[in-house]
Amino acid sequence: MQTPGRFVRFDLMTTAPAEARAFYAGLFGWTFEQAAGDFAPTMHADGAPVGWLMPMEPGHPSHWIGYVSVADTDAACARVVEAGGQVCVPPMDLPIGRFAVVEDATGAVTSPLAGGASEAPACLAWVQLLTRDAEAAAPLYAAVYGWDAAALEGAAHVFAVEGEPFASIMQKPGGPEEERDAWLPYFKVASVAERTAAARALGGRVFVPPTPLPGMGRFAVLADPTGATFALWEDA
Repeated sequence: MQTPGRFVRFDLMTTAPAEARAFYAGLFGWTFEQAAGDFAPTMHADGAPVGWLMPMEPGHPSHWIGYVSVADTDAACARVVEAGGQVCVPPMDLPIGRFAVVEDATGAVTSPLAGGASEAPACLAWVQLLTRDAEAAAPLYAAVYGWDAAALEGAAHVFAVEGEPFASIMQKPGGPEEERDAWLPYFKVASVAERTAAARALGGRVFVPPTPLPGMGRFAVLADPTGATFALWEDA
């Protein structure tokens, strides 16, 4: 059983499922399979599940939502309220476990999940919250998920569980008020430059072009044709 507090899956909530499916199949070679009783097809990377491809009603922006492993979803929701967040979808049982959808003080959402996946998707390299107010957002995650936060000069926080860093918060520059704060999954690729070019050809947008992080690797930030934002990561 995985240590509580880790991201264990990411669902894609999209306004155009067929368009999104074609994009991620073309970009990553992902496959899609819908099991009996599931709400939507599961995205698979190299045969391992990533999350569901869920349709969104028109008028809501496409986005990724991360599920975080917890021992008790109901208790996690109680801690969310105590920490100043909101429970958007109350705890309920699904084939993947008992889940809820919760919101931090800045409006970014995550999903606490008990009894679900035991490992993070192998394609997931890192997770980052882009927010207008990092200081306001950070406390909820320590209170609800037990994340240890280390402040970084010029950024905000890196989060760790049992001493292992896996996520961060970054203060984002100004932008449209309607642009929601959101968690950004980083997907592993062999070549960020190659996959960025492929994303453009498939109708995606490039917000941050391939950028090196000396001694660490290379990343880019993109959006699929339906508007859901994600990042690519290439190890050094």
